Amino acid sequence: MVAGNGERSSIPARTRSRLLPLHVRLHWHQLHESKDSRAAHEGVQWKRKTVHRALWVQNLPVTGIPVNVFGEYAFGKVFIEINTELATFPLSALANSSQFLTELSLYGNRLRGIDSNW
Repeated sequence: MVAGNGERSSIPARTRSRLLPLHVRLHWHQLHESKDSRAAHEGVQWKRKTVHRALWVQNLPVTGIPVNVFGEYAFGKVFIEINTELATFPLSALANSSQFLTELSLYGNRLRGIDSNW
């Protein structure tokens, strides 16, 4: 797997296959080619708590993001953008990021509202 800086990733092939449909890059994650929010959720089932610099969820055909989709992961910046079918987003999906989150972008989605139960 190629990291964001062009280097090969040290993630073993067996682990990479468990992460599909995710495409993991160094210092950030981007959900990629997911068919729906359930498929995205199934792809993100990490076990241990880890804090990452940023998360990108962009240009995917998802209608909603499940509350526990990011598991124990936490992010400093989150960009949920240009998902033209995304109608709902619970802020509680980012509960583990509450201590670390410095930037949140919800640009270009079809949100009808935001569930603010943090």
